[in-house]
Amino acid sequence: MDRRDGADQLARGDTDTGLRLWRQTADRLRSTKDTDPGADGWAWETQAVTVVAHAHYGRLDLVAEIADDLPRALPGLLEDPGTSVPVCGALLLALALTDLDRARTAAERAAAVRLIALAERFRYVRGFHPAMSSARIREELRAAAIAAPALRPRDRA
Repeated sequence: MDRRDGADQLARGDTDTGLRLWRQTADRLRSTKDTDPGADGWAWETQAVTVVAHAHYGRLDLVAEIADDLPRALPGLLEDPGTSVPVCGALLLALALTDLDRARTAAERAAAVRLIALAERFRYVRGFHPAMSSARIREELRAAAIAAPALRPRDRA
């Protein structure tokens, strides 16, 4: 089972299978203690993409445990010089979409939008389409009836 499998299924429109494959991959990585260089970053990237993919389809309930772990992991990853900035950006994006989904007030939604802008500044990993597409993120912001003033002008459609 490869991370590409879930992305491929989502790209083909097989949402249930794609999301299931992302969960299986994330769960496998969460239960494995890989000590190879970069393994932690790879595992956290996979978990972030898993959360983002589920957020796109309104299924964060299926990855609540992963989403709840991200805020605890991010400070340590930011302090680790071995962690890539785009991986931290992916975690920020996953947190932002989780916050956006859970937001109950305009202020909470605005904070989530600012977090998305920060994830953009971190140049979050975009290799797994359709989940990590910038256009997809902006589409979700519009669908949530949120103007995106926090995004850089060139990022606005």
